[in-house]
Amino acid sequence: MSGNLRLSVALLLAAVAPSQAQSREPLIVDAKLGTQLTVAQIQRVVVGNTLSWGAPGATRFQFVGRDGMLRGGDDKGKRYTLKWHFRRYDNLFCLDSGDPASSGCVQLLRQGDQISYRRKDGVVELTATVVRGNARGL
Repeated sequence: MSGNLRLSVALLLAAVAPSQAQSREPLIVDAKLGTQLTVAQIQRVVVGNTLSWGAPGATRFQFVGRDGMLRGGDDKGKRYTLKWHFRRYDNLFCLDSGDPASSGCVQLLRQGDQISYRRKDGVVELTATVVRGNARGL
């Protein structure tokens, strides 16, 4: 590879890399739910902690493991495991159950110790309290 071509490729890579690391969409701010978290904030606030919320007939919880696994359940004994990852270009938290109908990505909005899963169409899936660590031993 000629010196000029190597320099051109290096300049192109340097120009593209920073833009891929930054969000291409503005963060959502909601008066009730708070501000959308960035990937770095999700890693700090959510990953390694438990989310807990009330649902009809049960208390539900999810532990977001640093290993890319989300372990969840309820106080009635139901348990499940999902894979999670980030979609970095728009700061989304994605869950993969293996079934496209029950998998997808959400914005995480924070208001105090409350985290809301909000779809991009504005529908709020849940609002949970952040509990430090693996509070339910999942």
